[in-house]
Amino acid sequence: QSGPISASIYQSNSDSPFTSISLPSTELAFFINPKAFLIESVVPQLLVTYNHENESHTVMEFAHETPMILKYKQHITNTHDLRYHKFLSIVMSQLQYTHHQQFITKIRNYFQSQLQTALRSEIGLSLPENIADLRKWRASSLVKLDITLLNPQLIIPVSLETPKDRFIANLMEMKITNTLSLSQDHTLTDNTTVVSKGMKLITEKNGEIQPIVREIDLNFMVANMIVNSIDQPNPNLKVKLSTSDIQCELKKEQYQMFFDMVNSNLLKGIQSLHDEQE
Repeated sequence: QSGPISASIYQSNSDSPFTSISLPSTELAFFINPKAFLIESVVPQLLVTYNHENESHTVMEFAHETPMILKYKQHITNTHDLRYHKFLSIVMSQLQYTHHQQFITKIRNYFQSQLQTALRSEIGLSLPENIADLRKWRASSLVKLDITLLNPQLIIPVSLETPKDRFIANLMEMKITNTLSLSQDHTLTDNTTVVSKGMKLITEKNGEIQPIVREIDLNFMVANMIVNSIDQPNPNLKVKLSTSDIQCELKKEQYQMFFDMVNSNLLKGIQSLHDEQE
């Protein structure tokens, strides 16, 4: 068992961290043998914040009497085959996630820039020459997911400047899993399924709460092409969405909130990456 753990991430051109992670306490266990190693963690509390213009915005918060259980397992092998070698399992209750697109853009850009050199070096040294070995090599780098979120809450503010004007989705349960598949045209695909049950969607503006969707079940299926077919290439990404019956109430002010959120949160957050690169 460890004491408080905190971490911060800085951009290369800044003296202030753009994100901070806090774990007031956690339990870690490590197991290793010649064939695999395993990490198990019990996390009672978690807080992730995004620091923007001297203000701190909550991104992820978890504090519940039932702690988060995290397990990560990786096989130790020099051989590659068409199966997962890394496994991640998470079970947690009442996670609150607030989506700031600018934060997602920054964190993605940070890790891409940090890993770019190492990834190029790895590919240059070990990229298989034939397509069959390439599929096995890519499959061994993927992670098998088994994530269960009980009563999670997703919040999407209209903007960083108006965090109290927001869309709130409350779910009974969310399950995230994935599988590998190899089609007849030799396309290797990582198929991720996200199943959410009992989602209720509301808006909050000036302290007033109004419903949009009473209750709905969603099923997302995302097919990510890991190694595409040479003869008949497929789209790199396929997304399929199915839902239960939808009963929706959308007032004029909620309709306007939606467009404000798309412009001031999502699109502005994506544009921030282009602004930084110029």
